[in-house]
Amino acid sequence: MLKCASAGGEEYLAGASLSELADRLSQALQTTPDSFVSRAEVAKRIGKKQLSAREVAALDFLVEVGRAEVQKVPDPRPIGYRFEYKHKK
Repeated sequence: MLKCASAGGEEYLAGASLSELADRLSQALQTTPDSFVSRAEVAKRIGKKQLSAREVAALDFLVEVGRAEVQKVPDPRPIGYRFEYKHKK
């Protein structure tokens, strides 16, 4: 069983594998299965301010295995776009 640890007020699963993180993120996406949500919204749904690099990799894993969809949306910030994710039925 994984234990939660705290770092700077944010909770994360210490020692969580990629598939365990992916399962947690998949559950967060399932709360609104018909809507795309930003990475920031996904982070809020799991109780964090922002996603870690491992959690972004877990989202990419969900897309690769067909459990989520991703879209690139234009954004006014300097980078010019953001990624949004949706649970795939």
